[in-house]
Amino acid sequence: MRPNKFHPKALLAAALISSMPINASAGEEETDTEEVVVIGNRTPTPLSETGTSITLLTEEDILKTQKVSVVELLRSTPGITISRSGSIGTVASLRIRGAEPGQTLVFIDGIKINDLSLPTGSFNFGALTSDNIERIEILRGPQSTLYGSDAIGGVINIITKKADAPFSASGSLEGGSFGTFRGNANVGFRTGIFSANFSASGIRTNGFSAADEDAGNTESDPFHTFVFTGNFGLKPTENLWFDGIIRRADSRVEYDAFDFNTGGFVDGDGLNETEDLQGSLAATWAVLGGKVENTARVSWSNIDRVDFEFGTMSFISESRNRTIDLLSTIKLHEKITVLVGGQFQSGSIVTELLGPFASFLAAEADINGVFMEFLAAPASNLNITFGVRHDDHETFGGHTTFRITANFRIPGTGTTFRANWGEGFKAPSLFQLFSAFGDPDLLPEDASGWEVGVEQAIIKDNTSLSVTWFKRTTQNQIDFSLVSFTYGNITATRAQGVEIIFSARPLQSVSLDANYTHIDAINQNTGGLLLRRPRNIFNAIVTFDPTARVSLSAGINFTGQQLDTGVTLPSFTVVDIRATYDVYDTITLYARIENVLDETYQEVFGFGTADISAYAGVRGNF
Repeated sequence: MRPNKFHPKALLAAALISSMPINASAGEEETDTEEVVVIGNRTPTPLSETGTSITLLTEEDILKTQKVSVVELLRSTPGITISRSGSIGTVASLRIRGAEPGQTLVFIDGIKINDLSLPTGSFNFGALTSDNIERIEILRGPQSTLYGSDAIGGVINIITKKADAPFSASGSLEGGSFGTFRGNANVGFRTGIFSANFSASGIRTNGFSAADEDAGNTESDPFHTFVFTGNFGLKPTENLWFDGIIRRADSRVEYDAFDFNTGGFVDGDGLNETEDLQGSLAATWAVLGGKVENTARVSWSNIDRVDFEFGTMSFISESRNRTIDLLSTIKLHEKITVLVGGQFQSGSIVTELLGPFASFLAAEADINGVFMEFLAAPASNLNITFGVRHDDHETFGGHTTFRITANFRIPGTGTTFRANWGEGFKAPSLFQLFSAFGDPDLLPEDASGWEVGVEQAIIKDNTSLSVTWFKRTTQNQIDFSLVSFTYGNITATRAQGVEIIFSARPLQSVSLDANYTHIDAINQNTGGLLLRRPRNIFNAIVTFDPTARVSLSAGINFTGQQLDTGVTLPSFTVVDIRATYDVYDTITLYARIENVLDETYQEVFGFGTADISAYAGVRGNF
């Protein structure tokens, strides 16, 4: 992923996303125009002036890798590890810089989509596909000053396609191994004051056994999903505009069971059906000649899950999250900007376990916060920010966080230094507070972290190298006590390491993008390594374009050995190869072979991964 390129959509994207009160977006795309990102400061900022670690996956990156699921796209980025329990559709957890899955805040188009009904309030990436996504932005490190609860490991915002032309349409069809069929369609239009975009996508696959086939499990676990997204924009005057988003996703996946006799996972008859519904409405208005811009947004996220065992309903859950965001961006001076914002969240869950061990839980809680961020450029080569936030939760009370960042550039050398220190916190989940295993007196998880990095441009803009050192400590981490059989603030953790990112374009037709991450994630209570945190991760993509219409690429992911429950999982290396051919300017044929070396490995003990597999498809843009 080359961060020194720009698409014409970037300026439009920055303008649209900057109006979002929950901003985790970036306009890093391809041209000589300065790259603009929004996720780092919640206001458009040149990437070269940010003091935080940000990674952008553009639509070009998504198409080049041909990855079907978002979690596989994120796997290729620095500092991220993935744990998937089987094929696409099964549970997939993500960790940023060694943080827990529930310590990452996830948005789609600025809407928080973490599932409040899960024990830790995390987001299950298993069913989320990459269709009709324009870009994905990842902000690493504690970020609660800007984003509130859950932003300990970092923040991810997934941006869907928007209308950027009077009329546009695109679509694709794909088929391949495991009886997989995939299709998507997108149409958008824009007039003088109104724009709208609609997209639909779906996938059906027989998959493979979630329980590892090498242990004798042969029953496939099918998955299918359908997603619809619609968004609109209305700008009746130069200083007033509105936007709205609606998203519906239905998915169905089979999964396997744990055998208490053998102590392993075996072919089972589990079925999960999930319905997601998210939406938002916003108004933005500028006053004082554009020096003050105000945004008010209301958003909601509903996630309903039903599980069946041997054809009988066994579990039901409902997650409801309602948020009101207010944000004012005040330009005090050409070099000084102040952001003032407020956030009001109400969350509720209903869960019901059916059968001989039946249980029922209905719970809700509110959390409200206010924040301010000060951005200044005291010199042409120096940018600093300082932020403070106070949140108030109805069970544990108030919590205050701070953040400071700096970016310093040495003129004429291509050298940039970045540094920041920030705090993060995570409110106890509703399950941890109010379930039969909960404790209503739990305190929030409390984290602080720093990073220092240097980036050096080499050979003009064709080659760059960056190195970032980071450390984060977390106190009052919530864990389950085997003594009291309840959740408690009983764990302290530390994660530290280094990220190295290298990008080169030695020829116009050849590019290389690589990153390496070393993480030591420690349970400070015991001194042992945390589970499912490989210490070493390496990713690389090599692309060769022999002609203007043909592109060939290969991707590699190395994941070092890692601890899991009672075992150490060995390291593994997965290699994919891909090709695309532009038959016409509007029609592209593509194909790929995944796991071309047919590596056998596990990401979660007892669960299988895909053997060598092949796929081919066609896509069009009009």
